[in-house]
Amino acid sequence: MSVDYTAMNPALLSPAQLVTRRMQLRAKEQAPPSSPTEHSNTNMNELPAHIPITPLTISTNQIGQHPLPEIADSLKRKFDLQPQDCTELDEFITATLEERLLFQTAILLDMRREQKKVATSSGASISPNLKATARHYSIAILLSPHISSYVGKSFADIVVKCMHSAGVEGVPSDHQVTKLKALKTTIGDYATQDRFSLKNKVMNSLSEGSPHENIALLAQAIIGTHGFQITVDFLGRLAVLRWAVEEYKEQSTCTFWSLLDAAIDTWRGDGGFKAWGNSVAMWETVWYMYDEDVKAHGNPADTEIVITDIRNISNTQKSIDDWAKKIVPLPSNDQNKPSEGGHNKRARVDEPQGTEEDNEEEGSDENNSERSNI
Repeated sequence: MSVDYTAMNPALLSPAQLVTRRMQLRAKEQAPPSSPTEHSNTNMNELPAHIPITPLTISTNQIGQHPLPEIADSLKRKFDLQPQDCTELDEFITATLEERLLFQTAILLDMRREQKKVATSSGASISPNLKATARHYSIAILLSPHISSYVGKSFADIVVKCMHSAGVEGVPSDHQVTKLKALKTTIGDYATQDRFSLKNKVMNSLSEGSPHENIALLAQAIIGTHGFQITVDFLGRLAVLRWAVEEYKEQSTCTFWSLLDAAIDTWRGDGGFKAWGNSVAMWETVWYMYDEDVKAHGNPADTEIVITDIRNISNTQKSIDDWAKKIVPLPSNDQNKPSEGGHNKRARVDEPQGTEEDNEEEGSDENNSERSNI
C-alpha cells in the first residue's frame, strides 16, 4: 500500500517524498468528481468488509488530444536531445507511475551529487596570483641556507605560515579546510619540481666545462630572477649540496634528499640551524665543505657576483630564514643515515682549531660578515 504524502507536512519530507507528494496532488486534481447520486444510492451496509485499493495510474497513451509518443518526438526536436537522452525519454513515457517516480528520484540524487562536486571544486580553487606567490615563498624556503630539512613533512605548513606572517592576501585561514588543503597540495607539487630542478643545476655545475663551476656563478644561476640576495651562508649550503650530489649520485631523487637530510641531522647535533649563533658543529661542516669547494672550483672573489653581508639582508629574507629553521625533519632510520664507510660515508670534518671560546662564535653574525667579504 502506497503512502499518502498529501496529508503530511512538506517540511518533514525528503526531496524524493516531495516529488511523490506533487505527483499525488496532481493525480487528485485530475481525478473526476464522484456523482452525488451514486453516493445516495449506495447502501453502506452492502459494502464488503475489505475494499481493495487499486494503484494510482495515469494514462501513458496521450495528453489531451496528442499521443505521448508524438509529444516526445516534438520535445526531442525542440531541445535537440542526444540519442541516449531520446532513449531514456521513450522509456519514461512507457513506464509505470512507480518507475517514473524512481527515475525522477534518481535524477534528483544525481543533481545533488553534481552540485556538491561543483561546490567543493569552487571552494578549493586557488587564484593564479596566490599560486604565483606560493611558488615564490616555496622556492625562498627551499633555498634558505638555514633550512632544517628539504623533505620535512611540515614543509607546506611552514610555507603557509611564512606567507601568513608576511601578510600575503588570500591565504586561507585554518577554518577554510578545503582551500587550505588545496594550497598545501600546490606547494607540495612546487617543492617536488623545484627540488628536482635544484639538484639538476647543482649536478650540471660539476660537469666538465660548465659555465657555473664557480659556486658564485652557480648561486646566480639558481636564484635567477627570484630576487634573493646571495650570502656566504647560501654559498656554504650550495657547497653541501655539491658534496651530496657527488656522494649520492647513484641514488634516486627521493633517496638523495632523505640521505642529505640525515647527514645534516648528524652534523648539526643539538645546535643546528634552529639555534642561530650556537650551531658550532653544523657551521664547521658547512665552512669546511665551502673551503674545499673553493679550492676545487674557484673563488667567488674572482667573479663579479656581489656577495651580501649577512647583516645586510632584508627583513623579508631574515623572516624566511627563521621559518625555514622550523621545518620538522622526517624520522630518521638506519638505512638513511650516512655511515662511516662505504658509499654513504660522511664528509670528513677537521678537528676545530683554537680555544673553546673561539669555536663558540662559529656561525654567528659577526663571523659570517667576515666571510661575506670574499
